[in-house]
Amino acid sequence: FFFFFQFSNHGNTSFSQHQEFYHYRREVVRKAQPNAGHRAVAALQQTKKKAGERVVVITQNIDRLHQAGGATNVIELHGSLWLVKHVNHDGFLEDGKNVYENRDEPICPALEGRGAPDVEDGERIHVDKLPHDAKGRLLRPAVVWFGESLDDRVRMHSLSLSFS
Repeated sequence: FFFFFQFSNHGNTSFSQHQEFYHYRREVVRKAQPNAGHRAVAALQQTKKKAGERVVVITQNIDRLHQAGGATNVIELHGSLWLVKHVNHDGFLEDGKNVYENRDEPICPALEGRGAPDVEDGERIHVDKLPHDAKGRLLRPAVVWFGESLDDRVRMHSLSLSFS
């Protein structure tokens, strides 16, 4: 279900495929609801909180369904579909400035009506029409792509919690 495309900042069509793919994933996840497992984790957190303990959820999921199910203290190792970041920013940790939540649908007008990207389809969206912030900086989903490392701050925080 995952694709890997080389990225270039020169209007390369493959970046369009990345954006179309994640736009499609956002549409799919937008319709999803937390399941019994998500709600059970949230209930466990509440039970432990009443006992003076803390449960932290460390997940590779990028859908934020743990939070939608009521969980708090969620560490997203791989980022989130609902976060965007500037393409030149090195992290995935939500900071409200370089990495922030965006639930606009579509995230930019050029993606409206686009479904799952078809690798064979030659019609791609030019990089100028892909998501940009108010300052004109190109945005991308704040999720870890193949070949990228986890955000060091998230990784170290998760490791420290695992051994405490």
